[in-house]
Amino acid sequence: MYRVLLCDDEIHVCQLVQYLVDWDALGLELVGIANSGVEAFEMLTACSPHIVISDIRMSGYSGIDLLEKARERGFHCRFVLISGYREFEYAQKAIQLGVTDYVVKPLKKNDLETALRKAIAELAEQSVDPAEGGVSEIDRVKHDRERLLADWQGGALEDDRLTRTYLAEQYAVDLSGTCCALAWHFLCYSTFSEETLRLLEGKVCTYLDAQADEWFREHLLLRQDSGLLLLCACDTAEGMPGLRLMLDGCRAVLAICSGWDVSLGAAFLHGEETFDRLFARAESAAYEQLFDPAHSIHKEAAALRTEADFHTVVDFDACGRLSAAMQILDSVTVRTEIESGFSALARSDAAQAAAVFGYAGWVIGTMNHALSAFDIGADVTRYLDRPVLERELRHIPDVPRIGRRLGEVAAAQIETVREAVRSAENRPIRQVKELVAAHYMEPLSLNQVAAAVDLNPVYLSVLFKKETGTNFKDYLTGVRIETAKALLRDGESMLTAAEKVGYKDAKYFSKLFTRVVGVNPTQYKKLYL
Repeated sequence: MYRVLLCDDEIHVCQLVQYLVDWDALGLELVGIANSGVEAFEMLTACSPHIVISDIRMSGYSGIDLLEKARERGFHCRFVLISGYREFEYAQKAIQLGVTDYVVKPLKKNDLETALRKAIAELAEQSVDPAEGGVSEIDRVKHDRERLLADWQGGALEDDRLTRTYLAEQYAVDLSGTCCALAWHFLCYSTFSEETLRLLEGKVCTYLDAQADEWFREHLLLRQDSGLLLLCACDTAEGMPGLRLMLDGCRAVLAICSGWDVSLGAAFLHGEETFDRLFARAESAAYEQLFDPAHSIHKEAAALRTEADFHTVVDFDACGRLSAAMQILDSVTVRTEIESGFSALARSDAAQAAAVFGYAGWVIGTMNHALSAFDIGADVTRYLDRPVLERELRHIPDVPRIGRRLGEVAAAQIETVREAVRSAENRPIRQVKELVAAHYMEPLSLNQVAAAVDLNPVYLSVLFKKETGTNFKDYLTGVRIETAKALLRDGESMLTAAEKVGYKDAKYFSKLFTRVVGVNPTQYKKLYL
């Protein structure tokens, strides 16, 4: 019996289709019902239907989207589309994608069964075995390969289960014979650009994918943050192509963009070793070349250590000076000390990837810890983005330049935090000034304002005097008198001006005005007549 998947986000429509169709008489089996386009797409793989009955308008993916995605993934199941709309463009797109039939709501038994008989006839013409799903063997292999790569790169596979036996059983990938992992790590000798890196990775991927069909019996190409990983297999070790040939071919591709190179690390699979261990050895081998001026190809390296004792070169006193400078936001000293540390590493025999990146990781971690002590609010990013920065540094094949880049980024971040700290300290003062500007005509006391900005009155008084050079009472008086002067210049009487700036006692206002301005309100007004 041919398997059928029914897709419609209206439950009553699904129930109606189930009732209208005589499934047994047509030799059909309803194997699944999906109530959204996304759910239907997920069920395609699980059910392997021969026929899909789908509404055009659904949440997630439309029926057209579902048909299009099914064709992209190699599914050649027959589609019968149903809809309450007669839009011509829907029908046109469906015809282009090879839809079997197009049925309009309200659904009728004869129309639906006629469309299904047409789908059955098409399957019979193609000699599709009802025991198999609605996808050809070639397409099934392609689909399995795409599913494996998506699962692997998406982190959906468990590392401790990834062996060649597991891939053979679950994805029909044959890695028997001599199996090798090749790690390609991109190096930038000029200004680093993430966009350029991704474009170059794509071009090298295209080259490797095309050449690998000639070089290997089986291969898988993975793109990861660390670079490219090529898992490949030949019947014998003698059948493996030369690594230098592969490296030179990739370098020829990179020649379109100056300042870029690639290192190659290789590791051979031992028995049922898991691929995460194999890849770690290959990536470690690629990193071994990072500071190797001979650009040799490294093979069978031990796994790269994530921590290294860089203190044999950068002593504890230097680390202490750097940490202290970070804690007081001294960007000049921080930059100088970072560059000095990497220069020392470059001059020593310890300028290996583990030591260099161990020191870089310590610098970033210490920096972020120091910055955590400063209250700068949520509007400013306080910390260095460790994963992004470490990834960038690993593409720089020159130790002093790594130091310059890390020093530049660290100094800039310190200046950002310093400015944010200054702004945070000034924030209560700005709030006080805004309150005074809005309410100077009302009775205002230091206690009231302190409560409004959530500060202790004594602390606010000291902070306000420090930042403005005057105390709160004198500042409030100054705002009121300046406003009164403007009112008097505009022709207001002394009594009106006094009331508008918050003084009900005209005599007191006159004395205060005279003390501050040097003339009484009446005399001041006459000056502008």
